[in-house]
Amino acid sequence: MTSTHGDSLPVAGQQTLPKSITLLASAALLLALGVALTFWSFRQLEAAAQQRQHTHDVIVAADDLLTKIIDAETGQRGYLITGDKA
Repeated sequence: MTSTHGDSLPVAGQQTLPKSITLLASAALLLALGVALTFWSFRQLEAAAQQRQHTHDVIVAADDLLTKIIDAETGQRGYLITGDKA
């Protein structure tokens, strides 16, 4: 059966090409978004690890300083009690 206006019905598979291109583009966009999110997440983890390391270094330095202050205080107390410089 032919149409008098020259309109024809879409052939099977003819309309799926734009739909498949749209699906492929959507999948590529989601993949790119996932990759970008992964890189951002790794950068955040790396920054957090650097901050933890810095905090650890500061705590160790503060602990060393406290130990030296206690040693100096103990030495001064010993000198005041005994009068011996050694």
